[in-house]
Amino acid sequence: MYEDTFSAVRVNDDISDWFSTIVGVLQGRVLSPLLFIIFLEAVIAIALDNSCSGAVINTLNAWFCV
Repeated sequence: MYEDTFSAVRVNDDISDWFSTIVGVLQGRVLSPLLFIIFLEAVIAIALDNSCSGAVINTLNAWFCV
């Protein structure tokens, strides 16, 4: 979507070398939050694949398996 864009990373007062941005959308654009949520959903699904988590709610044990 954005051709010929470059980025750099700033940590404290140091700035990295500039590098070509291959994919992505600019921050503040309408699609940015939506694409982030879609990406994060896929990451969480892979991370929780075949796992079970538990919680105690008012002395009741609740288990959630994905």
